[in-house]
Amino acid sequence: MKNIFNSNFFISVLNIYNQGKGFVTNQDTNETFYIGRNRLKGALDRDLVKVSLINNGGLYKNVEIVEIFKRGNQFFTAKIYSKGKQILASLYPYQSKKIILKNIMQDVSEGDIVAIKITDWRENHKSAYAEILKIKSRNNDLLNDYYFVSGKYGLSSFEKYSLNPCYMEDLKEILKNNLKNRADLSEIETFTIDPEKAQDFDDAISIIENNKTIELYVHIADVSTFVKESSNIDRLAKIRANSYYFDDKTVHMLPEILSTNICSLIPNRKRLALTLKIIFDSDFNILSYDFFESSIKSDRMFSYEEVQKILDEGGKSSFLNSFLVLRNLTNIIRTRRLVENGLDINYQENTFILGKDGIPKDLNKNQLLVSHIMIEECMMLANRLAAKKLLDLNIDGDKGIYRNHERPNRKNEEFLIELLNFTDKGEKYISEKFSANTLNKFFDKIKLKSNYNALSKVVIRKMQKATYSSGNMGHFGLGFLEYTHFTSPIRRYSDIVVHRIIKKILKNENSIYEIIDHCNKGEIIAQHAEREYKTLKSLKWLEKTKGDILKVNIIEVSNSKLTVNETLTGINGYLKKKMLPPDRYLISGNKMVLSGTDNNQKFSVGQCINVSVNKIDMILQEVYFKLT
Repeated sequence: MKNIFNSNFFISVLNIYNQGKGFVTNQDTNETFYIGRNRLKGALDRDLVKVSLINNGGLYKNVEIVEIFKRGNQFFTAKIYSKGKQILASLYPYQSKKIILKNIMQDVSEGDIVAIKITDWRENHKSAYAEILKIKSRNNDLLNDYYFVSGKYGLSSFEKYSLNPCYMEDLKEILKNNLKNRADLSEIETFTIDPEKAQDFDDAISIIENNKTIELYVHIADVSTFVKESSNIDRLAKIRANSYYFDDKTVHMLPEILSTNICSLIPNRKRLALTLKIIFDSDFNILSYDFFESSIKSDRMFSYEEVQKILDEGGKSSFLNSFLVLRNLTNIIRTRRLVENGLDINYQENTFILGKDGIPKDLNKNQLLVSHIMIEECMMLANRLAAKKLLDLNIDGDKGIYRNHERPNRKNEEFLIELLNFTDKGEKYISEKFSANTLNKFFDKIKLKSNYNALSKVVIRKMQKATYSSGNMGHFGLGFLEYTHFTSPIRRYSDIVVHRIIKKILKNENSIYEIIDHCNKGEIIAQHAEREYKTLKSLKWLEKTKGDILKVNIIEVSNSKLTVNETLTGINGYLKKKMLPPDRYLISGNKMVLSGTDNNQKFSVGQCINVSVNKIDMILQEVYFKLT
């Protein structure tokens, strides 16, 4: 949209991204500006707004909203809460305009999820009026958090797949016809290794050790044969862009008949694959590689834990030798990748076991297993070689889909150098030599310390976000000069398109740019939705622990509070300064330490302290701790 104002103003759609803060984009200059909560003037997510540039003489420009042109929506999914005698609707934490519910005809309770309609925006007031259209979930329902998150991020409003009654027979016919004219690999030993509760199987592995060579086959589900370009299923998959995974529900990118059946590489069924065959010499150097269409039959479906047990205990498994060869191969691949400057951060993320009311009743303490590394390295290598193939096919250089990850910006790089020098006082880290290997060296020193997970998350937060682009720029985190996504076409739309390019069946090359936009936006939605869902579950877990002693690591200090990372759930929370021992506190110049000048109390980034829950706010999605 062309702006109709002078250079001090522009119009934009407001995007709320975290804790009520937002960003707007000037379409004329392609500049993006972030807006604090105090400058939104009652605007909500997706509203069309007039924005004023504030010239404060500093390096960075500030902006504020001066007018709301058009409300982005009047229908919302909201969570019920009360304040005094008012019943209100929460769309997201720190929304800039209260929504008061009027004419309530049903019994509602705090935490219920409802569909609402704004009846009066009351633009000159701090609150709007709305009515309840439907109660979607009660606060003690199993899917309560899912309904809130899926409504907020638009997952529940995805257009449903409308499948012909004969669709399954059509798919079987496609499968039957395509089995004929492709390489038949169904007699080669093939297996899948996935999470225990996996529903869809994108990838399978075959490995053959010869006298002087090793043949590694990475078989990827051939979704593009079943999902034709520009078909209705293709259109809806592109809109979804990803599958969305929650503890109690999955929103599949593709119809389940495809994602969990016909396309899925399930055991003892002939399936279509796009196979990458890599031949290594006896020193594990790549001699050749080739992509081709194949038919395969997986012999066995393994979980990561099952494979790890076979590796650890040996035993009589007929797959043991294949696993040992694969372990040795991927260990060499990984070692070389890290030497070449790949980043090695492997922090532990626990998962919840839910009760019937959707409240976590226990935690699974997940561990990184050798079996995880085996599959990860195979998939990363396949993605890297797929990117090389795209570059070979893409003479003009801007008609591919590449997964790019740039190095941290200068400001964040300087922060990381400060953090490394503060935490590891036995080493001198300097900006001129900063690389992924710099971080690997640091993490190798602290990998056995209790603050490893927390510091890993601090580092990751300072990294650039990986994005899709039509041109290749390399991947800083993995240490690759080229990278794409090829290995998960059942759950990522980008991978389907990469398959089409490799198979030379992509008809509309100019659609690449629109596809990339969909994939980048869809990935952000998936990350935010899954992260918020986990936050809600974490808060409910912590609600049960009130009075218990918890361990947290300090990840940020400020003049008013400490930001801490709780070690079991991984959620960030706060310790207000007034909850600290009485003292006059000052923050250090490098912003790593909050020190008391009278009693010499010190609170440092990375420090582990004992706390208990002081307050949980489910509407603002925040937890506050107190020292124990």
